[in-house]
Amino acid sequence: MQDTLYQVSQLEPDWPSAHPYERPVAGEVLPQEIWDSTDGLGVLQSLIAGDLPAPPLAHFCGIAPVEADAGATTWTMPASEWLCAPIQGRLYGGAIAMLAGTAIDGTVQTTLPAGTAFAPVDLKVYFLRPVAPDGRDLVARGTVIHRGRSMAVGTSEVFDADGKKVAVATGSAVILPGRPATVTTELTLPPVDGSEDDEERP
Repeated sequence: MQDTLYQVSQLEPDWPSAHPYERPVAGEVLPQEIWDSTDGLGVLQSLIAGDLPAPPLAHFCGIAPVEADAGATTWTMPASEWLCAPIQGRLYGGAIAMLAGTAIDGTVQTTLPAGTAFAPVDLKVYFLRPVAPDGRDLVARGTVIHRGRSMAVGTSEVFDADGKKVAVATGSAVILPGRPATVTTELTLPPVDGSEDDEERP
């Protein structure tokens, strides 16, 4: 045990706090110039290739995109004990929901041209079985099932490292053409009605 603690101490920096959320933030939030010059799919593919820096959330909980095509993405996140609730032997459902929601949001992003922001509207998650905090990767696959002018709807499925489906989710997002991805003021969402969103986008 002492040898293990010594090895960890050699790998870990001398953090000012034992709590990750109190440590200096790692990663970067992308500047608006990136979103203005690159479409959503290009941004995600650049993140996967390492051409753009990973965001702070990726360093905090290990969530990361691994595949991206127009209308479909795949994400992974380790089932870490850091994501446990007080109940012994299972991951907190909110952590699984975050992975499922990220897969939907990231997939919606792949359908957006440069200079177009979006905002998640809702998320419904169905938990199918508990997830053990064994440190192995969960895998989430997102798909866009509707893309209109002002609204997109997506689904995602989450699998454990053994390939068992642990959750499914549906969610929607409002599309904001010409709006900055960087939120500096309160946004007024565009009206969404049936006539405006009847035309399906690929």
